Amino acid sequence: MKVMKKLISCLLVLAMLGGICACKKSDSKKSKKTKRTEKVSVKGDDDDEIEESIDEVVAQPAIEPAEDINISTDMGVKVTFGSDLDIPTDTDMEVTQLEETVDDLIGAHYTEYEITLGDLHQLDGYIELRLPYNEANIPAGQDPAQCVAAMYFDEDENDWVPVIYEVDTDAKEVVIFTDHFSKYRCLEFENEGKRMAKVTNISDCMNKISFEDAKKAIEEYVQFEDPMEDCRAVVAPFIEDSFRDFANKYGDANTQLGNFMTNLVTLNNGEKAFEYMPKSKDAIKTMGKAGLYISVVTFMMSLSKDDKSTDDILQLYKDTAYLLVTVSGSAYFGSIAAAAWMIDVSVNEWANTIRSSVKEDEMKAYRFYMNSDNYGHKHLDRKAWRKVIYETATQQPTSRDFDANNAIMKKIDDYCNEFWTMDYTTRYEVYWDVGLKGKVQADKKMQEAISAEYKAELMEELTGVFNAVEIQLKNEALQAALKELNKLKKYFNEAYTYTIKEVVEQDQAPRYAGCTAVFSQLNSAAVPEEWQIQLDDKGCGTFTMTWIGYVLAGEPMNLQIFSPGADLATAKPILTVPFSMDTPEIELKFEGIPLEELLGTYSGTFKLVSINLTDEGYEYYKTNPDDLDGYDVDMDSMSKQDCDDSLKAMIDESAYADIKLDKMTIESADPASGNCLIILDVSRENGSTGVLALKAVYDGTQFTVTGTDVSRMPNATGSDLPMTGIIEVQQDGATYHLTTNNLTCEDITEEGVHVYDEIFSIDATKD
Repeated sequence: MKVMKKLISCLLVLAMLGGICACKKSDSKKSKKTKRTEKVSVKGDDDDEIEESIDEVVAQPAIEPAEDINISTDMGVKVTFGSDLDIPTDTDMEVTQLEETVDDLIGAHYTEYEITLGDLHQLDGYIELRLPYNEANIPAGQDPAQCVAAMYFDEDENDWVPVIYEVDTDAKEVVIFTDHFSKYRCLEFENEGKRMAKVTNISDCMNKISFEDAKKAIEEYVQFEDPMEDCRAVVAPFIEDSFRDFANKYGDANTQLGNFMTNLVTLNNGEKAFEYMPKSKDAIKTMGKAGLYISVVTFMMSLSKDDKSTDDILQLYKDTAYLLVTVSGSAYFGSIAAAAWMIDVSVNEWANTIRSSVKEDEMKAYRFYMNSDNYGHKHLDRKAWRKVIYETATQQPTSRDFDANNAIMKKIDDYCNEFWTMDYTTRYEVYWDVGLKGKVQADKKMQEAISAEYKAELMEELTGVFNAVEIQLKNEALQAALKELNKLKKYFNEAYTYTIKEVVEQDQAPRYAGCTAVFSQLNSAAVPEEWQIQLDDKGCGTFTMTWIGYVLAGEPMNLQIFSPGADLATAKPILTVPFSMDTPEIELKFEGIPLEELLGTYSGTFKLVSINLTDEGYEYYKTNPDDLDGYDVDMDSMSKQDCDDSLKAMIDESAYADIKLDKMTIESADPASGNCLIILDVSRENGSTGVLALKAVYDGTQFTVTGTDVSRMPNATGSDLPMTGIIEVQQDGATYHLTTNNLTCEDITEEGVHVYDEIFSIDATKD
């Protein structure tokens, strides 16, 4: 099937992505990006170890402050690495920008970038990647924030997929949040509708969901332990809006789209309405899961921004996270969702830890131990703390009351109290090394004060780390929700291939070679020419379609076959077969033409083909020559061959040659039985007329003549004539042909002698 011009938005909806073969390099006279490569060195802090004095170690902060690493290229690509990320320094970051490309199929320009950092591909946290967009590619009057998009190449999926991004219109950059280096695309679409139809932006989806809708979906999940109607309802507006630009242009599509969404959201109706669709139940299940994930993320974001953390809300959130881990198999998502919020709502409390006032000499041994890698102790820097906080926060909940806050605080408390838990001898060694040989070791109260002082300092420095982990967890939650949306997109975008194949008997010519297969019924949103398949010389053909394209075209349930060259607007199909998306192979099998279609009048010819004298007839006429009065025949002198030659000449020369078929009529009192009469009205040049009424049985492909009905033959006398033969039926479009060359009438004498056979031909076309 040809690509459907007006339905293309449906066929590629929710993501872009496969049709890069339809692209070309931009020939615009506007300034455009060209291929180039840059290398930029990543510079960080000097990690060389320098021997420090005891006082210098003691004076160090609990965590050394650090700044983010910012990298810029001349082509406008910018990368920001968080100070707590484990990034190898003194390594070249290489950025290759490919030439700007135009994809007319999706209505966008795009520029591709490949970014590498040595051998590092997967990062231990999220970075901010900024790619410049070309504002000249966005038509006047269009909002760049709604027309610019970003994607990356997923090597596992071998496909281009959406990424978490936002658009900075002031800087004219698309801002990507990612945890790996890959190939990225910055796209500029012609308008907002096309971007929405092609690239999933998780932010667009989040903006359409209220806190109450998310809460309702989560409550449904907690109650039934399964994402159901309320969860599907959450994601439905986003899916519907993805098609809205198309639907607004074609009247019937709006109705189809609304019905489509209603059926998808309502489980029972959805299963019934789309049972013809391959993987429809999986699609509905994925829709529920996507809605649940988006609801959880919306819940999480709203709780972070707004004061909604009541005891009931907190318990609902914990229940959801626990069920995600233990029931749905979404342990990863459940863990990060719970952890992200717990960190956010607790970070301010942690940062405001009250600092104690402890004398310097009381702190000296403790700080020297805590700030050095000695005595079996490992000092944790920003990168190490980031790993500890992340791993602790994301451990799978073991109960509904799991609290990431408490788990992380225990790690911090254990770290700050480690000095007091080691054996007395080792601790005395520390005092000795810092010059406090005779110092009386701190009592319980002083130990608590010293640990609290250090913890307060540590917590103050960890605020940035907590924020970074929170951002990472939220991005991971967004990425998980986006992944579910992309899964859902695949169900709508998956191209299903269908094969039309004619079933023919061995040595039989294809009946439907060169025919046109047409879908029926289509709504006005579909372009009829694009829902037609030309069959080859074997009566076969192939076509592809997507679920959403099929739905918005009106869900045609039949495939009609038209004769070669037929006027599809006026002609009648010669065959109609049912179509369902769950049947990849459609068989065209001639099942016969209904007798009702063949009833009526015909025009054509009726001729005597031959008269064959039987051996029995030859002997009869030799012994009964009187029956040949009127014929100049001497049976005593004629052989059987002489008689046959004479009969042949009589056919060619006598009045038999001028038989004319005035009309042929097929009628039946009970078409379902196949019984019918074939009535031939004939005349001759001398003006005489006659009627031959043939009794026949129709089996769907041919008439079997069983005799005559003398009662329907005026001027006929005697009993029914013994006539037999097969009349073939042929169809050419809406035209029916009846032909035979073996309609045989047995001529029998009164004595019951079968003297000869008359063989007739019929060639008639229905009027």
